[in-house]
Amino acid sequence: MKSAIKFSFLKIKSDWLKSILFFLLIVIITPKHIFNSPSVGLDSSWLIALELAARDNLIFGKDIVFSYGPLSYLYSCLNIYKSSFEIILFHFFHVGNIVYFLYYIFNEENNKKKYLLLFFISFLYGSILFSKLTLSFLFVCIFHMFHFLKHSNKSSILIFSIYTTISPFIKVDFSIILFFIFILFFIFNLTINKK
Repeated sequence: MKSAIKFSFLKIKSDWLKSILFFLLIVIITPKHIFNSPSVGLDSSWLIALELAARDNLIFGKDIVFSYGPLSYLYSCLNIYKSSFEIILFHFFHVGNIVYFLYYIFNEENNKKKYLLLFFISFLYGSILFSKLTLSFLFVCIFHMFHFLKHSNKSSILIFSIYTTISPFIKVDFSIILFFIFILFFIFNLTINKK
């Protein structure tokens, strides 16, 4: 009887530790601000050029050719001539997916040493998921792909589809990779996974 009580106490302690680490991780790696302002110098001139193209209603592919598309303001987070609401909505969607990924990882792991290791790895590299948008798109899509294969969760397919659909309008060259993965995943589910 005493050992059962002791074991349940350790489980509660472990869950509390997990919850505290998860909360700390989210607070630490989540961006504290959504909107950016262009920095000084030549490197950020393309950001300003894309904002000016949006202001002048230039058509991407006809009037302006660039590897970033008409939704590039979701990546750059400049709200000079674009809607702040769209940027906020996109970032809540994206942050929600990354938080869900971290929650899923922490929730699946029961070994205290392993989730402490997960915490430190996520702490060190977690900010990349917010600073490198194209990389995090790929990361979130691969997570939802495997999440669907394991749990047959239809919302994972929906989220994967949303990311794949908007990616060519944000960064054209990266969307080719994402479309290729999406098509392979779709073919896999139609053929191999149905057997």
